[in-house]
Amino acid sequence: MAPLGSGLIDAGEQFYKGKRTGLVSSHMLDLAEERWKEKVHTSVEFFKLCSPLGMASEIELGVTGW
Repeated sequence: MAPLGSGLIDAGEQFYKGKRTGLVSSHMLDLAEERWKEKVHTSVEFFKLCSPLGMASEIELGVTGW
């Protein structure tokens, strides 16, 4: 299981093993409510998981509730 607990990454890993292509083209992660250091750390880890599977990482880093 992916450390970030993403079912899509888990499914993507299984799909990639059999097809050698990505399951989807990108995966979105919303970190708008997290602290800045956590956003950066999680974004890097997320990229490391998605990239080898042929998936782009879309990461929301903005601020909500303004």
